[in-house]
Amino acid sequence: MNYTVPLDTAEENRRMGRLAITSHLDHRLMVLEWACNLEESCARLLFSFFKTCNCHQSWDEATDDLFGENKMLSSLTRMTKLASYLNLLEVDEVSDLRIFARLRNMYAHNNSREQFYTDTESSALVKKLVLYRNSPSLQTHDAQGIYLSCAKFLKQRIDSRAKALS
Repeated sequence: MNYTVPLDTAEENRRMGRLAITSHLDHRLMVLEWACNLEESCARLLFSFFKTCNCHQSWDEATDDLFGENKMLSSLTRMTKLASYLNLLEVDEVSDLRIFARLRNMYAHNNSREQFYTDTESSALVKKLVLYRNSPSLQTHDAQGIYLSCAKFLKQRIDSRAKALS
């Protein structure tokens, strides 16, 4: 599967970006929500892999032991590292997940962080996503449209890989 955002996903998020500008979508909330979505997808990917080794473990047990708050695999960064070592993610996916984790930390630990369109650091980081650079369909998007398109595409990709392992 190509590592590029399809045109329909890109266009959907361009429209959402236009709506958000008029309704003042909170980018901090958006970043934290999508980081959680990506964390859950990575957790399910790892759990699907673990199930191939130990079919008696349940999702609830894994959440309590591994993925819950302050547990061994409680962050997107940790899950990405492990999934990378287990060869469950491609190099470009790992690179992009690290950027999503960095953005998450920037917004989670700084309540005064600006919106993407006024925060040059966040906008520049979004434009470092491999998916953005690989996707002609995103080249005319603002940082929010890029972020949403890439996050949704990457989540779908990880979810389908987890499902294939199940």
